[in-house]
Amino acid sequence: MAIYAISIEGAESLNNLANDLIVCANSVVHSSDILDKKIAGLSDGLGLYAEEISGITSRNKATLLQNEDLILELANRINILAGEIKQMCFAGVGLRIAGSGSAVNSYQRAIEGGGLAVPFVSALSQGLIDMFPDNRRKAIHTSYANAPEKITNIINRYAASLTNICESGYGRDNLGRLVKNGCFYSPQGKYIAMNEQLNDAEYTDVFKHEVGHFADDIMGEVSNSPEFISAMDSVTSKFDSNTPDGRQRLNDMLDDAFSTGACFDRNVTDIISALLVNSPTVEQRFKSESKTGYVANYKHDTDYWHELDENGKPRNTRGSEIFANLFAIETDQYRISRNFVERWFPEVTGVFDSYIS
Repeated sequence: MAIYAISIEGAESLNNLANDLIVCANSVVHSSDILDKKIAGLSDGLGLYAEEISGITSRNKATLLQNEDLILELANRINILAGEIKQMCFAGVGLRIAGSGSAVNSYQRAIEGGGLAVPFVSALSQGLIDMFPDNRRKAIHTSYANAPEKITNIINRYAASLTNICESGYGRDNLGRLVKNGCFYSPQGKYIAMNEQLNDAEYTDVFKHEVGHFADDIMGEVSNSPEFISAMDSVTSKFDSNTPDGRQRLNDMLDDAFSTGACFDRNVTDIISALLVNSPTVEQRFKSESKTGYVANYKHDTDYWHELDENGKPRNTRGSEIFANLFAIETDQYRISRNFVERWFPEVTGVFDSYIS
C-alpha cells in the first residue's frame, strides 16, 4: 500500500473515513430505534422489569444521540480538512473539486489513443528538456508533440531566461503544520516549481499552465496591459446577473459548457471563475451538475481573486490566471475548449492571440 504525505489520494482517504463515520453513526442510532420498538412490544412479558429496562435503554439512547452529534461533527471536520489538503496540493492551479486528472489532458489523450502513434519528440529546445527530471522528459515531449509552432517558439525563445524547473518541496501553513507545496511560477526567481508527487498526466497538464505564467511575465506582463484588462472588463460586463440580458447570457454560457464538455477542462473552469469571481449562479450550477456525475470545476478561491500587493493595490491575479489558462488551452489545441473560450470571451482571446501570434 502506498504511503502519501500531503496528497490528493490522502484527502480522498479522509473523505472516505468521514463517510464511514457518518454511516456508522446512523447505523447505531437506527439499531437503537429497533431495540426500543422490540422492548415496547415485549413490555407485557417483561412484567416488573419492563420499566427498568426501558429506563436503561432510554439513557443509553441519550448517550448514543450525544455521541452521534460528536461523530457527525468529527466527520464534518475531517471533510473540511480534506478540502484544505486538496487546495494545498493544487495551490498553483486552483481548487480540485473531484476526479482524477483533467478530462482534456493531452498526454492522457495521447496514451489512450495509442502512444506509439504520437511522436515522442516535441519541438521544445533540448536546453529546456534538460531542466526536467529524467523520468519526466518523455511525458513532456509527448504532451508537446502536437503543440502549435507559435507556442513552442515562444517557450524556446525565452527558455534561457527560465532559471530552473525544480521540486516544489514543503512549507508551513498558518498553523505551522508541514504541508506539500503546490506547483507555481516565481516571477522573482524566474523558475517553475513542480510537485513531483503528481503522475505524468497531471504533471504535464499543470506545467503548461505554469509555463503560461512564465510567458506572461517574460513578455512584459501581458495580462496586466491596458488592453487585456479592458477586454476582461468588457467580457465581465456582458455576464452581469443584475440585468436580464446578462442573466440570459450567463445561463446560455453555462448550458454550452455542460453540453459541449468544455466544463471538463480545468483551464476553462478557472477562466470562468476568474472572469465572474466565483459568481453564485456559476457555483450553484456546478454544484447541481456534480450531483449527477464528475465535473472538473477547477478554480481559485474568491480571496485569491481579490489579493492586494504590498502597496494595497489589486494584484490582478484574475488576468494572470486567465492568460496562463489560455496559454495552456492553445498548447493543447483541444477544439472544444478553444471554440468555447473564443465563442464566449472573444475580447480576451483576441488580445491574447495578438500577443502570441
